[in-house]
Amino acid sequence: MAICAQSYGVFCLLTIQTVLIICVSTPTAGTHLFPQHYTMIHWAGRIEKELEKVLQHVTGTQQMRSIYNEKKSQFEIKRNNPKDLVERVARDISKLLNSKRKALEQRPEISWVAQNQLRLYNILYAVSQSQ
Repeated sequence: MAICAQSYGVFCLLTIQTVLIICVSTPTAGTHLFPQHYTMIHWAGRIEKELEKVLQHVTGTQQMRSIYNEKKSQFEIKRNNPKDLVERVARDISKLLNSKRKALEQRPEISWVAQNQLRLYNILYAVSQSQ
């Protein structure tokens, strides 16, 4: 709720600034009826910057950056070794299949479909280990 109120306030401020820019630079009678091209580009740039600030504030981008910078020393970036990742996943799959096999052995009344599914998993696992 507080974020909505803050974002609404920032949006109102942005709107007021835009209206003031337009009112202050409105030409008097007898001169240009529409702002010059470079003036519109300048306004568009300022509005874009303000909108970016509002979006960053509402989405918490600045907060996330500050949290990251504060806690950066607690994290370590390492390169992944694809072979290690594959081996780890294969071990996890093996553990899962072993637990499923034990469950099936303990309950022989499990359907024929489930037993065939386990056989398929075992075949797939064997093929993945051979590669």
